[in-house]
Amino acid sequence: MTIFFAAIHQKCLVRKTGTLNHLIYIPIESMVTAYCIIFVITLSIVLNAFIKDTDADGNIEAWLFILLTALLWPITLPFIISSKLRAYQKRIKANRAQSPKTQPSQEALP
Repeated sequence: MTIFFAAIHQKCLVRKTGTLNHLIYIPIESMVTAYCIIFVITLSIVLNAFIKDTDADGNIEAWLFILLTALLWPITLPFIISSKLRAYQKRIKANRAQSPKTQPSQEALP
């Protein structure tokens, strides 16, 4: 693994900044590390949803779908986050509709 990163480290992305033309090296290994970290986060989110689902089958297609969803996190993660936010907003609206609105009683006023 170290040999792999050593070979990749020599091939870095180079970007010129401003008028000074300084070169900023973005090592590919740091990009791979960031991708892997977000992959693990996405995998944990999808696995958590899969484990909570009582109707889910444990067949090979389901596990392949989970792996594919986590590998393609740049596409799937924004959709996962937006669906969770929509569900949260629906819960908030439902809680507000169910909670009784408290009005000050006339007896408490002087």
